[in-house]
Amino acid sequence: MLKLKNPETTFFLLLMSTTLLLRVPQLGYSHFYGDETKTLYLDKTVPATKFFLDQRKGPLQFFVAWGVEKVSGSYDEQWIRLPFALAGVLSVAIFYILIKKLFNWQTALVSSLLLSFNGLFVAFSRTAQYQSFLILFGFAGLYLYILAVEKNRRSFSVLSSVCMALAFYFHYDAVFFLVPLLYLFWVYRKENITRIKEFLIFFGIPLAVSLALFYGPYVIYGYFQSNTVGYIAKRLSGKEYLVNNSLYTLFVYNPSFLYFIPLVMPILVFFKQMNYRREMLILWFLVPFIAFQFIILNPGTHIQNYLLPLFIMTGALVYEIFTGIKYFWLRYIYLALIALFFTLTFTISANVYLPVLNNGYPWKNSVIKKDY
Repeated sequence: MLKLKNPETTFFLLLMSTTLLLRVPQLGYSHFYGDETKTLYLDKTVPATKFFLDQRKGPLQFFVAWGVEKVSGSYDEQWIRLPFALAGVLSVAIFYILIKKLFNWQTALVSSLLLSFNGLFVAFSRTAQYQSFLILFGFAGLYLYILAVEKNRRSFSVLSSVCMALAFYFHYDAVFFLVPLLYLFWVYRKENITRIKEFLIFFGIPLAVSLALFYGPYVIYGYFQSNTVGYIAKRLSGKEYLVNNSLYTLFVYNPSFLYFIPLVMPILVFFKQMNYRREMLILWFLVPFIAFQFIILNPGTHIQNYLLPLFIMTGALVYEIFTGIKYFWLRYIYLALIALFFTLTFTISANVYLPVLNNGYPWKNSVIKKDY
């Protein structure tokens, strides 16, 4: 029987190849649309400092787009979108590394494939918006904190805080990456592996200082009040934003029932014996789920925040089921079904998001005016 000499490396390369294929080709598929147009620094009569401050969210997505514009000398859609696509690819890689650290490479592979092939995250990577960078730095911050504790390296803790700050500089949704990090700190503190003082000095204070450099002036000069407070209030109340159905949002980006199967599986986690990793994932899921399903009436694509822990829970369950199968022939059938599932979801996402396969990519009957 054929056996791979190094299955982990082989499957990781396959993961990254398919991730790249879904995200990078034909990024000039359309003119800028929707919130992408707000990312561009078009009116040069406005000072750059004011442009970065006078926004609803952190400055870095605008800075990335401006940097590409300066280097390329144009507002070319393909070049402006490229760094966001590459961040999407790297976010899958760091996600894999993080889950491997917490579980094993098999769980990491399944979880990462779920993230990679999900249409919502493919779409994020193919637009000039904050999500891919937010996820990249959020995962990096969490991974570095785990390394800091394991290796007793304070420098890693500082680097973790910097990554978390960078995530906040892309969007406030970075707060949800603090949920698993703070839970892990609580676990480590309870086991006397780390101390509150050490956490504050090498993570808390660097994070606070990093955030204050931008968000201090942002609040002091009234930009938070004028841009963000009203926006959040409208999201909470549904005013000027239609009440949003999250299942419909998911189906728009993932037009097949197949994508919903792994999102239902984690229900089984609640019936299993708890350990700190399961508790962390459940908490990581529940906080954004409650926020975006019961408090905020128009969550939109921010549901991404509770999909991430769901992918991990599903990956862990898939591997746990595999190890519980006693008969080898049943294991092969199980693996074949998993391979079929990912083949189908990859094919569907490719047909939806790659212009070479879908000329209506993916917003059909839409007219986008190019006014810059």
